[in-house]
Amino acid sequence: MTGKTFSYKNGIWSNFPTDEEIAGAGFQFLIIFADRELLNSGNIFGQLKEKFKSSALIFCSTAGEIHSNEIMSEGAVCVAVSFSKTTFQIAIDNLDNYSNSYELGNHLASGLNKKGLKYIMTIADGHRVNGDELLAGIQDNVDDSVVISGGMAGDGVMFKKTLVGIDDNVKEGNVVLLALYGEHIKIGTGYHGGWDVYGPERIITKSEGNVLYEIDGENALDLYKKYLGNYADGLPSSALFFPITIKSGEDDFFLVRTILSVDERNKTMTFAGNLPQGSTMRFMK
Repeated sequence: MTGKTFSYKNGIWSNFPTDEEIAGAGFQFLIIFADRELLNSGNIFGQLKEKFKSSALIFCSTAGEIHSNEIMSEGAVCVAVSFSKTTFQIAIDNLDNYSNSYELGNHLASGLNKKGLKYIMTIADGHRVNGDELLAGIQDNVDDSVVISGGMAGDGVMFKKTLVGIDDNVKEGNVVLLALYGEHIKIGTGYHGGWDVYGPERIITKSEGNVLYEIDGENALDLYKKYLGNYADGLPSSALFFPITIKSGEDDFFLVRTILSVDERNKTMTFAGNLPQGSTMRFMK
């Protein structure tokens, strides 16, 4: 495997591979994490396609970009990859073509070649897609030994829309699967959270899928704002700093749920994953 990571900020590329490196490596695909407005402009797409003519370009909008030990915003981070022995398949589809996120995930995964499948990276719209349902749809179509990881696109602090896609097919509602195959690749995944819980344990008393209505019989959004204090004035962007956690089944394993949108008219909050009614939850900071 050959990999090259480089970044873009204020119109300047850093560590961009030379023409000789690009020709020698034969990069098969690039994964580009970038600010939504930067993707909207189409500027970096044109620059990258000019240099990486035969490479697939996978795009994902962000709420910040990380390159090495640097955290940026309003920029882009690119990872260019080529394999000598591992094969891959890229699939894309849009939520508008299905009645729900489960069907989208199910159809995408059903189209993958299953022979030798080791890993699926999932990159999904982060504003409209239900991550739980998408994952369930994928899992129902692959063997339990297949590792699945990935994430959902961001939108800075705007919470209006996110963009995902391949080459010039970059838009809302898209989900991309990158599948890797063969015996020569070893997959490892990990995650780390920087959140602390605060306040008492509470019960989700009314929810529907990933939409939260009531906690302990109280309106969920009103209670959430009460706990946020002055930060409530910054919603929905301040929700980035205050997710919630729910207890999974009978275990003491907790799932973090981040907020996708706040509906002031209906007094509801929509999250990136499901919130089963009756679940134990706590606020986080």
